[in-house]
Amino acid sequence: MRFRSTEIARSGGEIRVVGELTLKGHTGTIELRGSIFGPVVGLGDAERIGLDLTGTFDRTEYGLDWNAPLPKGGFAVGDEVTIGAHLAYVRG
Repeated sequence: MRFRSTEIARSGGEIRVVGELTLKGHTGTIELRGSIFGPVVGLGDAERIGLDLTGTFDRTEYGLDWNAPLPKGGFAVGDEVTIGAHLAYVRG
């Protein structure tokens, strides 16, 4: 799994990150949205900023198409996947 951001936009404490997600040789565009926290001063007097991001994608668009029917209908695995990223940046 690889993610490369192509666009970042901030509006107050909200952040939107658009980028390319690559899984199993398939690449597609995904949008992550979330919040910015900080800056705060942590251990060693280092200033830190945190990001919490989430986004969804259809796993079948990335070659992840295995599934199994359930005895009473439906399938074992849904197509929509939610991913999250919790990042901390330290000012150097």
